[in-house]
Amino acid sequence: FHDVLAFSAVPDLEGWACSSLAAWDDATNDGRVLACRNLDYPSTPSIEEHQIVKVHAPDGARAGWIGIGWPGSAGCLTGLSDRGVFVAIHDVVPQTTSGSGRTTPRALALEELVESLSPGERTGAAALAALRAHRFAMGANVLVAWDGEDARGAVVLEVDSDDERTGGVTLRDPGTDATFIACSNDHVVRSEDLYGCDRREALRRGAKRGGIDVEAAWELLEDSGMSITLHRCVALPAARTLLVQKHAGGSWGPVERFVV
Repeated sequence: FHDVLAFSAVPDLEGWACSSLAAWDDATNDGRVLACRNLDYPSTPSIEEHQIVKVHAPDGARAGWIGIGWPGSAGCLTGLSDRGVFVAIHDVVPQTTSGSGRTTPRALALEELVESLSPGERTGAAALAALRAHRFAMGANVLVAWDGEDARGAVVLEVDSDDERTGGVTLRDPGTDATFIACSNDHVVRSEDLYGCDRREALRRGAKRGGIDVEAAWELLEDSGMSITLHRCVALPAARTLLVQKHAGGSWGPVERFVV
């Protein structure tokens, strides 16, 4: 158990990259939510080769879900639930030091989100409350997107646990963009000194053109990807479908389709 817990904290050792986009209504070709993401992190050939898609069965009140990980890894870095909720992590170097005391591996906190959230008017608020119940060693942006019968949308949760002004987590909604939200590695709401991000802005420009479909999403991911991108995926939460492409050996593998 302790080995698994320690392994789940590996992503918290050092922050790197990642980028994502969630879009809906006029921003997509069918009006439903489409989310896409690059997971960027330095790796070894073995790490690249052993990426797997994990399947978690429903358990009582916990939703079933699928995610991309590695053998023996716990938690969620990229996941889609059978309720139509998509979750993706992005690293952000925290503005304040973590100090001492217990912290939760971010991957485990995201697993709680993907297993407990349901699409609704208060999905964003529920995600905010769930993350504020924890304290984290590494900062983060967490994209949460959902598509149900009565509600669809997305938010970004900006995490910096030692920022007492915000309870450790700030919610960023789409704001003036209205029908899409893009995310990378800077805190947009809480930051007083934005460095900007070309990858996030490339995703925003694509969303502003509207009518995004799966093919356009793959093109946006390629435009915003990096040499250290480990996997990229397109999620269709209403259809409970996750399209995954993994990078290994210097090239991209085939697109794999999973339905949860």
